[in-house]
Amino acid sequence: MPQGNPLGASVSDVQGSIPYGYLVTNQPVIENYPLLYTGHPDFDTDPSTCPVDQIKSEVLHCEFEGRGMYDLFLAARIALLVAIAAVFTCVIPGPGWVIALLAGLAILIGLVGLALGYFDRGNPHDVNPNVGELHTNQCDHTGADTLVVKGRWVYDSGHRFPLHNIVPLLGHERPGAWNELHPITFCTKTTSDTGDVVLFRKRWHEAINDATSPATLVSQAQPQNQWQVHPLLDGCQPPIIV
Repeated sequence: MPQGNPLGASVSDVQGSIPYGYLVTNQPVIENYPLLYTGHPDFDTDPSTCPVDQIKSEVLHCEFEGRGMYDLFLAARIALLVAIAAVFTCVIPGPGWVIALLAGLAILIGLVGLALGYFDRGNPHDVNPNVGELHTNQCDHTGADTLVVKGRWVYDSGHRFPLHNIVPLLGHERPGAWNELHPITFCTKTTSDTGDVVLFRKRWHEAINDATSPATLVSQAQPQNQWQVHPLLDGCQPPIIV
């Protein structure tokens, strides 16, 4: 849920909130195209463990990108080569069964890449094994961690046709189209006691920008900053330029 909104906040409540409401609001370019926009209301607890007394709120969909799209990309490249071979076999011409075999193989490779990509998902522990546990709400609607996330803000219509409609074993997902942060490029836990949300956002913007600025990255690459034992102990110091 965007910070500053209570549990149970409606779509209009969240969209009208400051400073994050615009993130879950349908944008003019989407309306003018026109494209489907449903928003993304969701429950604050896991239905499998807390089947009753759930609270639904409008949320901002955020995704940690795994290798899924790269897996599909590699499969598509291989499938393209096989498809090109099928086309040349048609031109030669070649035996019909060979053409059918190559065409079927290209389709199969694409489907395998899609399946592998679906299950090859990202996890915060991929970046830092010691990141700790991410807490979600308990059945009493408390206990979830507050996160600061940074990512690419996009409109995603790909959820209109969940894969579980085709393959039930792929799980359940509510069909729709909405804005989301995808992929997430920065994420950290923070205190839930934010006080002024606008000030909170400003402080984190400055901290993230400073930590990822070119000057910071250049400084981190300097030899004196590559220590594993603190410089006060290993004696690694920057060279003196006269």
